Amino acid sequence: MPSLDSGMPMTRRERLSSDPKKAAALQRARRRIAQELSDDSEFSVAKLRLNAGLSQAELANMMGTQQPAIARLEKGQTEPQLSTIEKLAEAFGVAPEKVLNAFIRTRSAVGKR
Repeated sequence: MPSLDSGMPMTRRERLSSDPKKAAALQRARRRIAQELSDDSEFSVAKLRLNAGLSQAELANMMGTQQPAIARLEKGQTEPQLSTIEKLAEAFGVAPEKVLNAFIRTRSAVGKR
C-alpha cells in the first residue's frame, strides 16, 4: 500500500488527489454537481466551492482551518467574518459580494425549513 513520507498508509482521498488524472476527474465531477444546484438553495455556498472544483477538506486546507468548519459554514450554522468571506472569495476566484450573497441565500433557505 502506498504511504506518505511518514510511513503511514495513504488515505483514499490522498491517493486520489496524488494522481493528476483522478484529481482532474474529481474537479470535473464537482463542477457538474454544482451545475445541478440552484443558486437560491441552501447549498449556495457549497455550489461556489464545487464550481471551484474543491472538496471541503481542500478548501479548509487553503484557508488554514478544519473541514468541519467548512461544513458548518455551508450549512449556515455559523456567521462568517469579513476575513472569512474574503478568503473564500479568493479561493473560489469570485468577488466577495458573490460569497456574501451565497451566505445570505443559504441562511434564508435554511430558515425556511
